[in-house]
Amino acid sequence: DALMWAGSIVVGLGINKTVEAEFLDRTELTIPGHQEQLLDVLRSAAPEGTPIVVILFSGGPVDTRKVSQAADALMWAGYPGQAGGDVLAPMLFGDGAPTGKLTQTWYRADFAKEVSMFDMHMRPRPPSYPGRTYRFYTGNPLYKFGHGLKYEDSEVDYFDSSLRVTRSGPKQKHSSLSLRISLRNEGSRDTDESVLVFHEPPRAVPSKQRWWTAPPQRTLVAYKRVALKAGSTIDVDLAIPDDRVLAVGGHLAVDTLRIDISEMVLK
Repeated sequence: DALMWAGSIVVGLGINKTVEAEFLDRTELTIPGHQEQLLDVLRSAAPEGTPIVVILFSGGPVDTRKVSQAADALMWAGYPGQAGGDVLAPMLFGDGAPTGKLTQTWYRADFAKEVSMFDMHMRPRPPSYPGRTYRFYTGNPLYKFGHGLKYEDSEVDYFDSSLRVTRSGPKQKHSSLSLRISLRNEGSRDTDESVLVFHEPPRAVPSKQRWWTAPPQRTLVAYKRVALKAGSTIDVDLAIPDDRVLAVGGHLAVDTLRIDISEMVLK
């Protein structure tokens, strides 16, 4: 009966330290027990159009594909502790704005079967080892490292770059790539934005290169979190040391920088 009168439904799902902890490794990436079935029951019993919001508690990634099918919104809370409600409530009621981005790659459930917990190699290895982490994983992740949604949209007005040479001593020269982007908050709420700059080395790899020396697919080389007032535009400046983007496996090359702002990618 309570569901019939509910304007919206908030459900807490996830895992806890009885499932993952120090000296307690998970063997699966699925949500344990009957939690997904509970969500399906709520979806079926709720009046049509009633939004369902899932707050997911976990210390690491879980496969949320079934949850996403039944829920209208999904918020990952980590393990927020006793004061977690003070942080989550403003997000749910629209008094605050979620601005976080994932610090991990969220894999699909079959990843646990593709890799062994005893194999800590990062790079992919033929014929079937997909690699680990956002730098080397060659599979299709559920959510990428750095993924995150907000209530407001941030747009890029312009992008500029230049190479700057600086001296740290009489005979020491260091160069850095200076980036400037202009961000505009097109929404009606104040929000924060995290600008992530990734370096992508050349795709062409020498034919004689061994898998254990292959360069990463991408590497985070700079980031900055900035506050954006509603309707405002600000310039964001970042400096990237040359050794972070020019050295790839001992070779010098002119490479590609990708700047991720929410779902927007600039080359």
